[in-house]
Amino acid sequence: MSQSFRPVKEIWNVHSSCFIEPEKLIVLLHDLAARVGTASDEHEYGIREGHFARHIRRMRMLYMERRRALVRAIQIQMGDMLEVIGAEAGMHLVALLPQSTSDVVVSRKSAQRGISAMPLSSCYLKQPTRGGLILGYGGANAQHIHDGIRKLRLSVQGD
Repeated sequence: MSQSFRPVKEIWNVHSSCFIEPEKLIVLLHDLAARVGTASDEHEYGIREGHFARHIRRMRMLYMERRRALVRAIQIQMGDMLEVIGAEAGMHLVALLPQSTSDVVVSRKSAQRGISAMPLSSCYLKQPTRGGLILGYGGANAQHIHDGIRKLRLSVQGD
C-alpha cells in the first residue's frame, strides 16, 4: 500500500516522532502569538515615545563621524592614491584608484592583510575605465580605520 493512501492513524503511529500533536501545536502557537504581541506593543511604545527616532539620530551621527574619520585617513595617508566619490551617507564609501591600478588585485592584497575592500569592478557588467574600492566603515572605530588605511596603502603601492 502506498504511504499516501495508508490510514492516518497508521501513519501517525509509525511516524509520530515527525509530528507535533495538534494540542501541543495550539499551545505553541498561542505562546508565540503572546510573545509577538508583547514585542509589538513594546516596539510601538518605543516609537511613540521617540526612542527609535533618537536611536536613528544617534546612529546617523556615529556613521557620519566614522565616514569623516575614513575620509581624513585616506587624505592623510594616501593623498591622491584614492579619490573618494559618492554620497555622504550610509555605511560604505566608494573610492577610485589610479587609472592603471587593478581593483581586483588591490582587493586581494588587502584581504591578505585582513582588510575587506570590495572591487568596484565586480559591480559592473563591462570592465570600467577606472577601478575602485567599496570600503565599509559601519563597524570600525577610529583606530581600526587608521590601521586599515595604512594596510590599504601598502596594498595599493604593491608592497
